[in-house]
Order: sequence, then structure tokens, then C-alpha cells
Amino acid sequence: MRITDTMVSRNLLYNINNSREAMNVYQNQQASGKRLNKVSDDPVDYTKIESFKNAIVNNDQYLEGINLAKGFLDVSITSLEQINEGVMTAKEIAIKASDLSQTQEDYDVFKDQIDDIIEDNIALSNSTFMGNSVFSGTKTDIENAFMYNGTTITYSGNDKKINRKIAENYYVDINISGRELLNTSMFQNLLDLKNALSSGETVKINESIDLLNTVSDNLTKLNSSLGSIKMQVENTENRINTANLNLKSYLSNLEDADMAEAITQYKSEETAYQSALYATSNAINLNILSFLR
Repeated sequence: MRITDTMVSRNLLYNINNSREAMNVYQNQQASGKRLNKVSDDPVDYTKIESFKNAIVNNDQYLEGINLAKGFLDVSITSLEQINEGVMTAKEIAIKASDLSQTQEDYDVFKDQIDDIIEDNIALSNSTFMGNSVFSGTKTDIENAFMYNGTTITYSGNDKKINRKIAENYYVDINISGRELLNTSMFQNLLDLKNALSSGETVKINESIDLLNTVSDNLTKLNSSLGSIKMQVENTENRINTANLNLKSYLSNLEDADMAEAITQYKSEETAYQSALYATSNAINLNILSFLR
């Protein structure tokens, strides 16, 4: 086979271009820190990288929802604890009032204290998280679901559950409705105690002690149920965080460049490029000299 000058030049230019392209690849790896910068670098691994990135984005969205759910639960749990403290204080007042040596004047002082507790528990029952009422069922935009006019208590929320998605195919109810609060008979028993103190009915005052103790037990059960939900949410959060750490590790292994290798390969291709340029220069010079002769 006859080797022509054109064939020699074409091969030399082909080698130069190959070296330049290889240099560019390793140069990009050094600049970006990434082994893969486009699909053509490695279609299979690039597809895996996109899949991992999408999974991380989805998990981050779940984590945002989890943080909101935790905030909602924390406000609910703290409010219930404080409501229960009010109930226990009311029970202590009832115990003091059950002493037969108390006068009506004493009862009136106790009555005012119970009224203050009712006001406080109404305020706590209207607690909000980020502007949303936590004890009004799904009617979270109500400013005051519980209202107290001094004699009666009304509730304008509903008994529905707030359901939140915290992971793929995993939903949890994050609220205690106002109806559930009312079902503890907390407000009714506090009102009954207040009325008994107002009229000095010692029998009803005595009865309120055990009744308020039962109310406290009911509130504790509600709070325990929220605590259990919060634990589920936190466990899910931990699993998602662990999954994200693993995904980011897999992503790094696929995507990140080995800088030492990138620099070494770049130097090798640079040497090959310089050699190709030198060989091409010599070939062109020889061809010109041959032509002149």
C-alpha cells in the first residue's frame, strides 16, 4: 500500500485532535471536580446520577414536610401539657376548697382562680403554629375555635384529622381536634367546679376532685398519642437522612473526579499532544523541502 503525504498529514492531524480532546476532558474534570459533565461522558452512569439526584430532591421535600409536622406536633404537645397543668392546679384548688372551714368569701377567691384557669386553657386550646390553629380539626384558618363568655364555652372547629405525607406511601395524622379536647370533659368539669364554688356546694366541690383527676388522665392519653406520632415522624426523618447520606455517597463515587488521576492523565495527554505537534511540524518541513528539491 502506497503511503501518500495526504494520508500522513491526515493521520497526524487526527492524533493531534484526539490528544486535544482528551486534554479537554481532563481539564474539565479538574475545573469542575466532576468526572461526568454530560451524558456522552458515560450514558449509563449519567442516568444513575440523575436518578440519585431526583431521589435526593424528593427526600428533601419530605424532610421539609416532616419539619413542619414536627413543629405542629411540638406546639400541640406543649399546649396539652400546659392545659393539663391547669387542670391539676384546679384539682389542688378543689382540695383546698373541700375543707369545711372555708367561708363563702374563700370560695369566691377560689372561683376567680378557676375562672382564670378556664381563660388560660381556652387560650391554650386556641394555640397556633405558623398561623394555623392546632386544635380546630381541619378548619385551621379559624382564629379562635374556642370561645368563652364567662358562663359557656363554644367550639367552632371540626373533628377531622390533619393527614400529612412524610415519606413515599406513608401518611400520619398530626393533630388532636378540639372535639377530642371537649370529650375529656375538661371544660365542663372546670365550669361545674366554678359554679359549685360560686354557690358553696361542698358535695359537688368534693366530687370535682376525682372528676378532674380523670380529666388529667384523659389529657395525658391524648398527649401520649401525639408523642407516639412524633416518634414515628422522627424515625422516618432519621431513615430519610440516612438514605440521603447513602445517595450522596453513591453520587460522589459516580460523579466526582479523581483529581490526582485527572492531573496525571492530563499531563500524559499534554505530552502526547506536544509530541504530535512536533512530529507534524517535522513532516510538513520535510514535505516542503522535498517539493523544493
